[in-house]
Amino acid sequence: MDPSTRLASMVQVTKYEEAAELLVRAREVYQAKQAEAEYLPLKRDTLTVLAGEAHNDRRRMETSLFARAQLLRFEHSVLHESMNRQLAKLVRQAGGPGEALKADLLHLSRFTLLPVTAALVGLEVQDSDEWWERLSEFVRLFGIASALQWKEGDIEQERAETIQAAVDFDAEVFTPAWDRRAALIARYDQGELAREDLPQDLITALLAHLPGRPRDVILREVILFFNASTDTSTMAVATAVFHLSEWLRDHPEDRDLLGDYGFIQRVAFEAIRLHPPPGLIRSAPEDIVLAGGRSIPGGKDIFIDLKAVNTDVEVFGPDAEQFNPHRDLPAGVKPYAHAFGGGAHKCIGRPLATSHDTLDSASSEDGALGAVVRVIRRLLELGVQLDPANPPTMRTGNRQERYVTFPILLTEPSALAQLQDA
Repeated sequence: MDPSTRLASMVQVTKYEEAAELLVRAREVYQAKQAEAEYLPLKRDTLTVLAGEAHNDRRRMETSLFARAQLLRFEHSVLHESMNRQLAKLVRQAGGPGEALKADLLHLSRFTLLPVTAALVGLEVQDSDEWWERLSEFVRLFGIASALQWKEGDIEQERAETIQAAVDFDAEVFTPAWDRRAALIARYDQGELAREDLPQDLITALLAHLPGRPRDVILREVILFFNASTDTSTMAVATAVFHLSEWLRDHPEDRDLLGDYGFIQRVAFEAIRLHPPPGLIRSAPEDIVLAGGRSIPGGKDIFIDLKAVNTDVEVFGPDAEQFNPHRDLPAGVKPYAHAFGGGAHKCIGRPLATSHDTLDSASSEDGALGAVVRVIRRLLELGVQLDPANPPTMRTGNRQERYVTFPILLTEPSALAQLQDA
């Protein structure tokens, strides 16, 4: 069945409060696992499609990866150094810092975030541009794989290509990481290593705690994390830069706030709210009645339309579809709405993208801001602007919003000059 036809046959949820209720009623409303596996074979048995105790056990297993100490290391060491390298490369390629340095924001963000993801999942990093380019291509292909259920028309060619990409990723990238960590776990099992001697990454955590240590499941979990932490965050940076550029054009007085971490956080949250995944699919095994009186018959799949839910005028006001970083929200409503899901299945990696969960809580350069907020902050220091001669372009034929190109200008050469020899 065409994905669009399948979605249209489901119970449609477009109101914020109904979505909130369904997302927390995990015991009664489950992930539509069969549909997920049909359209997204690389997600099978991963955290996003597990339910009940299996899901709870996996989530507990992986939560330690996002401990505050880990987040601080990712931001202040891995991300900082990675972005410096990418910026320095741009300066060298341009022959030095000029009046304005041209770049593609998608490329810059993706290659800045890739080392963070590699550290998070536990890859054996190779110090070559070719290796990182190949890793970037895998991210692009896995991004396509994650959006197959939102594509218009036939998906068989893309499905075959992404399954092959997983095979190639296994051989080229995953196997070296697996082999080293499996050897370390074997030494741990024999009492030769203490737990604190093991790497703190996803592959090691799953090898240490997942019953049976199923290699194929761990491979798919790594692929899931790659897409969520690199592709999704890259798009969040792009949408935030786009909206902020338009906002400052109409509200120049807010330029005085660009050094305020809380304001940048508001910008990121508002952009994420307006550009969530297309939706979430749930299944009602039995008849359920929502608090507002709506009945959903058992056996029906449910489509939670996140675009509609996140712009519900009853919650976000009459300008709900507009970008406004100063938006006042009702008590209990997250500034990113349901963009990260909710309830037991709320995105486990949200703290990596935006460390804080409330407005104006990012107040210190020394604290954890989140990768998205941190990258936006650095771009502003470099005088980021949209390229007036080359506007961003969007992907077509898919309900999931994705930029294809995003040309930018970096207009602070003095800041870039400091990076030339990094």
